[in-house]
Amino acid sequence: MSTYSETIGSKLNDLLEKTYDAEKGFEKAAENTKHSNLKAYFERKAQERYDFGHE
Repeated sequence: MSTYSETIGSKLNDLLEKTYDAEKGFEKAAENTKHSNLKAYFERKAQERYDFGHE
């Protein structure tokens, strides 16, 4: 049986993993578009996910 701290830690790790995956996805989307506004949007979203993950 896991403790409360282990359960919370596991959930936080899951959220971090999803945040890093989203960052990579937005970076890839920015690389694969030629539309400048869309590229800027994806780059901004990737940076937000990076910031979230490192806070």
